[in-house]
Amino acid sequence: MPDPKPVRLLGISLSSLKTDAAGEPQLNLPIWSGTDDRNLCSLCIQEASLRDWLDGAGIEGDCDFDTDHTSVPCMTVDEFAEETDRLVSFSDCNRLMARPQPP
Repeated sequence: MPDPKPVRLLGISLSSLKTDAAGEPQLNLPIWSGTDDRNLCSLCIQEASLRDWLDGAGIEGDCDFDTDHTSVPCMTVDEFAEETDRLVSFSDCNRLMARPQPP
């Protein structure tokens, strides 16, 4: 039987996470209650529909997540999150986060 394709959640390979005694992956994400004015660019987005939307709606700038991404369509993380909430339903989020990614 071939090895299953790795599953990625929020861009993190589940196979790379530490596991508990039962073998369940442990994902400890910080809780964020402030604002995030860092620039996120379309090159950093894997989901095609969101990347295409950011390509059209973003303002040319430099990405704060990858220094090689300069003069590309960007917006702040907060702006992107707000629009993503409107564009993507809860069921879509589950589908996107659970989709196996190519190796």
